[in-house]
Amino acid sequence: MSRARIAGLNEEQVMHALGIDDAYHVERTLAEGRTGVTQRVTIDGSGPFVRKKIPSSLANRAVWAALADCDSPRLPQVVATYEMPDCFVAVYDYVPGDTLEHAVTVRGRLTVAESARIVQDICDAASDFHEHGIVHCDIAPSNIVIAADGAHLIDFGIAQPIGAQASGGAAGLGTWGFAAPEQYGFSSVDARSDIYSITQMLGYALTGVLPDPGNNAFAEALADSTIVPPALAEVIRCGSAFEPSARYQSAADLSRAIAAVCGGRDVSAHDAQESCPANHSAGAEAWQRDESLRREAYESAQACCAVQEETQRCESRVNATLKIGFLSIAIVSAIAGIVLLTMGSLTYFSKSYQGFLAGMGQDKEDAAVSDGVLSDDEKQDIASDAALAGVLEGFNAAKDSWSSGLASKDEVDAAFEALALEDSGWWVAPSGYVHYAFVLSNAEDGLKVEFPTVKIIGRDASGGILFSHEQVLNVIEPGQTVRFGSQAGNGTPPDSVEFVIARPEDYAVSKNIEEFPALEVGNVSAVPDGFGGLDFTGEVTYLKGPWPVTSMNRVAVTIIMRNGAGEIVYGTTGYTDRPAEGASSTFHVMAGEVPEYATVEAYAQPW
Repeated sequence: MSRARIAGLNEEQVMHALGIDDAYHVERTLAEGRTGVTQRVTIDGSGPFVRKKIPSSLANRAVWAALADCDSPRLPQVVATYEMPDCFVAVYDYVPGDTLEHAVTVRGRLTVAESARIVQDICDAASDFHEHGIVHCDIAPSNIVIAADGAHLIDFGIAQPIGAQASGGAAGLGTWGFAAPEQYGFSSVDARSDIYSITQMLGYALTGVLPDPGNNAFAEALADSTIVPPALAEVIRCGSAFEPSARYQSAADLSRAIAAVCGGRDVSAHDAQESCPANHSAGAEAWQRDESLRREAYESAQACCAVQEETQRCESRVNATLKIGFLSIAIVSAIAGIVLLTMGSLTYFSKSYQGFLAGMGQDKEDAAVSDGVLSDDEKQDIASDAALAGVLEGFNAAKDSWSSGLASKDEVDAAFEALALEDSGWWVAPSGYVHYAFVLSNAEDGLKVEFPTVKIIGRDASGGILFSHEQVLNVIEPGQTVRFGSQAGNGTPPDSVEFVIARPEDYAVSKNIEEFPALEVGNVSAVPDGFGGLDFTGEVTYLKGPWPVTSMNRVAVTIIMRNGAGEIVYGTTGYTDRPAEGASSTFHVMAGEVPEYATVEAYAQPW
């Protein structure tokens, strides 16, 4: 069977598609899994854009055509689509910002105001694509980007037309805990499937707990009135009902319910319950009560996915010949990437891969003894292993010379002694969580420290430890001062908070006399978000200097608030893309629970 017939493309079309695909410059891979590969790309100096490669078996081309007709600024703006032999490709605009998943991981649970605003933005987006006949099927924290202008919904890789049967190609591919029960084969999907996901996402933002139906931690957090207002918990319960008929029937209905609870009205849990279209049925009660039912649905979906993945692997083997021209490039890139690894990573790779090669060689020898002869494929495998072993030998030779680059004990001691906390402060919010900020400096004139770590320790009145949080930074150069602010704790207010610098590892200390990049923050404004918090926006300008190799081409922007006495009372950090040298990029940093303050400072560093 020819590759052209498999993909439905003739040779000319294949070569044309490859030409289009190759015209894009890949800056980095954003995500990779069974639903496809997502990359950040540019073309002819324009961009950045997001390029999503979806396996042909999962691609729903009608979805992307409908998405292109949507007008919501909260949705991806599709700029191009094209066919490849083994996948469908969509290119859309790139939205800079942090995912909701990252925000909760770094800060902990969000405030009611922050959570409500994010969810209402997503409801606005959902209303638009639902009207165009699309169900997203994977509304989850990893697919929500918090940008300067609000929350955006991304990744329509498994989106389906309304009414599609979930037992098809996308069955079970939603994010566990956020995907509606019908996505595991109970019925067809529609707008109410996304309503389920949105309300679960609201619960996650409010509690910081993943909604795993296999345990009760999420339900217990929702039931805690000190964390989630009862009326809002009832909204979540209604929106995540087992039966679609018992949920809010549209994203607009859900948005109105949230607005009623969070907009200043005195709405009781009973009022919120009354707004639900229907009560739970026996099926809903079974779903909530019976863990085995939930697990059976999940495992069944995963088994289906395993079959699909194997099918896709078979298709990939057939189409692999088409990509042989790209193989050498990929190998060269991989080698270059390995060379850039730290000493610790290289040593681990070396030992692991030597064992892997040894095992493969033994397997081949056993096969030869058993069968008396090696197949052509086995001979080719052995030749490939030998080639890789040769590359590895070169790496090992280089490793011996690189090992001298590890910092000595004296150098680590010097780097550790040079690190100092110039300032720090904290404030306990009404939620019981601690908002903090610190200023870390490096007085060494020739040693940089990668991944410098500051421990934030909360203690009770007797000195007992209530929580211990490690904040890992990217890098601190010789003579540099960095600032960082975030949230720590577990909801129990501490009596005191201690900041402790962790001793760096030997692989994290190295000599460096180059100047670090100069970043300038300007045009900062603080605007009330309407829910008691503040939105900080502004610009980061990359003035000059080399960009750290360890950076992910991101900029961390830290907001620090001080009281009238000049003491730090609050800190929070957001992220934006690195601008080109001499250029600027905008940022958006949210501050939910905010104390009284006198002054605001903003700082930026590579991340």
